[in-house]
Amino acid sequence: MKRAYSLVEDLLNNLQLELVKPKKISLAQWSKAAGDRIAANSSVSGWNGETVIVNTTVPGIAMELKYRSSEIIHELNRLAGKEVFTALKVSLGPAREKERR
Repeated sequence: MKRAYSLVEDLLNNLQLELVKPKKISLAQWSKAAGDRIAANSSVSGWNGETVIVNTTVPGIAMELKYRSSEIIHELNRLAGKEVFTALKVSLGPAREKERR
């Protein structure tokens, strides 16, 4: 049977709390990563693991986000100072409640 300390340590490692701050820092600079035009027509609703969740109501912006996703992810990771994201999920429609942050 594991000790309480060991269980808490395992839980904290699984949560990857050390990645929360770099993720927030990079997402706060969404317009720098995506560009002003895309940022004006989209919003980051959060992340799920290593996936950034983005909402837009403009179909053309959704297509451009999907096309440029690897470039945007690269820039977000550069702004974070390490690789914190690997994918971009684009939702077409009004912004939802905030995803896990």
